[in-house]
Amino acid sequence: MTMLLGRYRLVRELGRGGMGVVWAARDEVMRRDVAIKELLLPDGVGDERRRKLVERAVREARAASRLRHPGIVRVHDVLTADDRPWIVMELMSGHGLDTEIRDKVRLPPEQVRAVALAVVRALRAAHAQGVVHRDVKPANVFLCDDGRVVLADFGIASLDDEERMTRTGLPIGTPGYVAPERMRGHGRAEPASDLFSLGVAMYAALTGRAPFRRESAMASFGAVLTDRPDRPPAPPRLAGLVMGLLEKDPARRIDAERAEELLADPHVLDAAAVDREAPRWHRPAAVGIAVLCVVLPLSQVRGCGTGEEAVPPVAPRTSTPVTPTPTPTPVASTSAPETPESSPTTPWLGPGFTLSPPVPSITLPPCILEGTC
Repeated sequence: MTMLLGRYRLVRELGRGGMGVVWAARDEVMRRDVAIKELLLPDGVGDERRRKLVERAVREARAASRLRHPGIVRVHDVLTADDRPWIVMELMSGHGLDTEIRDKVRLPPEQVRAVALAVVRALRAAHAQGVVHRDVKPANVFLCDDGRVVLADFGIASLDDEERMTRTGLPIGTPGYVAPERMRGHGRAEPASDLFSLGVAMYAALTGRAPFRRESAMASFGAVLTDRPDRPPAPPRLAGLVMGLLEKDPARRIDAERAEELLADPHVLDAAAVDREAPRWHRPAAVGIAVLCVVLPLSQVRGCGTGEEAVPPVAPRTSTPVTPTPTPTPVASTSAPETPESSPTTPWLGPGFTLSPPVPSITLPPCILEGTC
């Protein structure tokens, strides 16, 4: 059995990935079971480069160890042994969200909502401390046997993001989950990039497949930049939230506060609920169409159409007063009728100026203005 610093005894391997190996271990000093992640460093790098990578990894792990939240894995210790960093964490009983998706294929919306709410709350706590996760994916979301949902693997999170690129020249993170702005190299990783990755994870949980997964890593990265997936099969508001998280422009993407607000609302699962996160063109277009439907018919009645449809203008008022005829029988006349003195409909502004009768007020249904018709 391997001993680290004469204190941590490695028992068995729990899992292995591109960034490291996770071991079940025993803390002989505190007499408790722990999980230890051995971070793997690139091969073939010089001593100076390796030293900087180790320092950076230790610094990031220590930043993660300051996070205190029930939805974030607890980091007990950070150490360096055999020229590489090791992160000592709480040992949890359960399985990853990726295993849950693999077993069930499509998770019910109720479960996806509960998992996503726990993750977004964990992300808000981390972001408040200046820590961006940078690799939110189902494999890093742990479903504990005691019912907790825990976000793990803050080992590649960064406070200053001074090393944004891996040895392949691609951003750190899982292909298909990395936000488009990170691949374009627009500055350091921001909280919005974690929200994009959460949207990808939610989509995968609802459909059984990641929306940007392709046959190669490069194809997956390219799909994130160019493709827009169909809406997932879910209640309208939950599906709208997922699509809002997958916005390629981080300025238009739903933020963590809004995401938590929507997920905390039990009506987000209502099948008949209206998606309030509809595309931004929806409401202005609905209002514009409604206005056209009202104005165009009125313009025909008011004389804004062809000459055959126009109503002849009322003759201007003359200075000669009109004397009512005493004969009750109407007399036909070829001249334009004079407007009576008491007529309230057509004010006179002088020769050649007339005002049409006032347009009746139009009240649009509220659903048109709200985009819910």
